[in-house]
Amino acid sequence: MTKLWSLQADFEARDIGNGFFIEKFDMMDDYNRVYTGGPWIVMDHYVTVRKWQQDFKYDDAEEDTTAILVRFPNLPIEYYNDKVSYHIAKSLGVPLKVGINTTMAAQGK
Repeated sequence: MTKLWSLQADFEARDIGNGFFIEKFDMMDDYNRVYTGGPWIVMDHYVTVRKWQQDFKYDDAEEDTTAILVRFPNLPIEYYNDKVSYHIAKSLGVPLKVGINTTMAAQGK
């Protein structure tokens, strides 16, 4: 995490279970970089950073969601329409938008 976050000083990580960690930074600049930077990806998983909440219980914690751009390289041209693109995206989660280049079959432009 030190390399990923480009930290200038030490930090302490404590595993509190269920995929949650408490991070304590020695430098405020490091804290600000981690809190406001990102998105952070570790071993193909998004890491979400949020401020500590008093009386935090990980069993009651709400999951954060992240919008991502999904690309389909070498997608055959017959799949370049709103309906098919939306169906593919829906299988991954909740689609927000289908890109105009996909809709117009303008791959590579």
